[in-house]
Amino acid sequence: MRYNEKKDDWVFQDMNFSNEMNRRDFMRKIGGGLIVAISVSNFPLQAGYKAAEDDEPGVNAYLRIGEDGQVTLYTGKIDMGQGAITSLPMMLADELDVNIESIDIIMGDTDLCPWHQGTHGSTAIRIFGQILRAAGARARAIHVQSAAEELSVDADQLEVTHGLVYSRQNTKISVSYAELTKGKEILETLEGEIPLKQASEFKIMGTSRLHQDAYEKVCGKAMYSGDIQLPGMMRARILRPPTAGAKLISVDTSDAENIEGVEVVRDGDLIAVLHESQDMADFAITRIKAEFEADKTDVDNDSIYHYLTEKATESKEISSDGELSEGEKNSDKLFDMEYLDPYLAHAPIENHTSTAVFEDGKLKIWTSSQGQRRYS
Repeated sequence: MRYNEKKDDWVFQDMNFSNEMNRRDFMRKIGGGLIVAISVSNFPLQAGYKAAEDDEPGVNAYLRIGEDGQVTLYTGKIDMGQGAITSLPMMLADELDVNIESIDIIMGDTDLCPWHQGTHGSTAIRIFGQILRAAGARARAIHVQSAAEELSVDADQLEVTHGLVYSRQNTKISVSYAELTKGKEILETLEGEIPLKQASEFKIMGTSRLHQDAYEKVCGKAMYSGDIQLPGMMRARILRPPTAGAKLISVDTSDAENIEGVEVVRDGDLIAVLHESQDMADFAITRIKAEFEADKTDVDNDSIYHYLTEKATESKEISSDGELSEGEKNSDKLFDMEYLDPYLAHAPIENHTSTAVFEDGKLKIWTSSQGQRRYS
């Protein structure tokens, strides 16, 4: 689902129960135009990234320039407050030489957006952003070459401003991205070295802009997954064990079942209560009497660091450069310290909840997650 600002409404889109993103099927869904398939696989800043085994050669996003000149970026990245929903279009607009108002971004929609290994480690801008810039530069070069053929002007004599390609000698000789794209279906894959603009050439990057979704969030219009209201919807609460790995020994759900309108669902150790009212579901879960057996452990907040160090089985070296011994020789002071970082979790202001509905044999899910992926 995505928010359509022009229509001031939410657009519902089906989930694709397939691990593979068929590019031709993708183009049939969104229409014609110029499509650039984007991949991090061969990018020098990949920092441990690798192609998804089910999406060779590792397509992580699509950039589309439609017949109306509107630009849409389809990416598996999501925005959880860091501002990528605004900064990524800014980067793309500069390399593509279009107005930022003409760029739409669809994030995390599993029916349209390829898998992108999740949103974590501040990679949306410093890694994916650079690849996105290269895709914008490639799309711009494709349009310039097409314009050269259309206008019978050498490509090196053409300039681009606001999505309009024109001759330096005569600005009246011009053609827009929309006109060049109209009636065509072009699929390009981002490959090879793509020259990017220098900082001195930026017109949009480096400027101050409000977050694209700032108004909706400040005014309470932003929809979280728990805000989705569907006809006939039931609210569910799941019986949670006291600790990870705890085993369910016994359970008595009779008190919950006796509450009018409450339905108890059980599948093995999974137990949940359903009711059309969230308050009643919250109350019903407290009426379930359950006994769990948890493994005893000596691990606590103080001993967890030693435990993790002792039990660790895998490690990965991201990069290695320089000589430590040389650095020590050239240092005035040497420090040998151990730093321990406690477990930290994101603290979103939204409720930890998801909404799901079956329609036409497909499951649509609205959920707050850093890593969306299609499942068959």
